[in-house]
Amino acid sequence: MPIVRLLLGLAAALVLHFVGIGINPSFPRYVDFFLPVAVVMALGGSSLGGLLGGLATGLTQDAASGGLLGLHGLAGTITGYAVARLSQRLVLRRSTSVLGIGVVASLGHQGLLFGTASLLLPQPADVEAWSVIARALSVGAISMLVHIATARYQAFAENRQRNTGRLRMP
Repeated sequence: MPIVRLLLGLAAALVLHFVGIGINPSFPRYVDFFLPVAVVMALGGSSLGGLLGGLATGLTQDAASGGLLGLHGLAGTITGYAVARLSQRLVLRRSTSVLGIGVVASLGHQGLLFGTASLLLPQPADVEAWSVIARALSVGAISMLVHIATARYQAFAENRQRNTGRLRMP
C-alpha cells in the first residue's frame, strides 16, 4: 500500500509540476511538489520508507527538471531519511507540526542542493533568499494539506470498514 501511495503522489507531483511550468517557467523556483511526497512518506516513521521515498521523489524531480541527474536524488534521500528518523523520535500528529517539519526539511533539502551543486558544478546557480523562503513555506503548506487529507481518508476508511462489518436487522 505505501508503494501505491508513493506512485500516486509522484504522478500528482509530476502533473502539478508541468502545469506550473506551463503557467510560469520559473514556477519550480518557488513551489516544490516533489518534496512533500517524500516528507509525507517519511512521516510514517520507517527509515527505509523515508530513504526510498526520498530517492524516488528526488530522481523523479531530476528527470522532470532536466538538471544534473542525481542531485535531487541525493538530497531527497538524505532529507527523507532525516525526516523518518525525526518522526521516530517525536510525535507528529498535529498538522502544525507537519508544517514545521516540511519547512525545516525544505530548508535542509535546499542547503544540500546548494552545497552539492557548488562542489560539483563550476558555476552553481544563484539563489535568492526570498525564493528559498517561499519554497520552504510552500513545501510545509503542501505537506500539511496532504497529511490532513490522508488522515481524513484513513478515518473515513476505518469508519466505513467498521460499519460494513455489522449485521443490520430490520
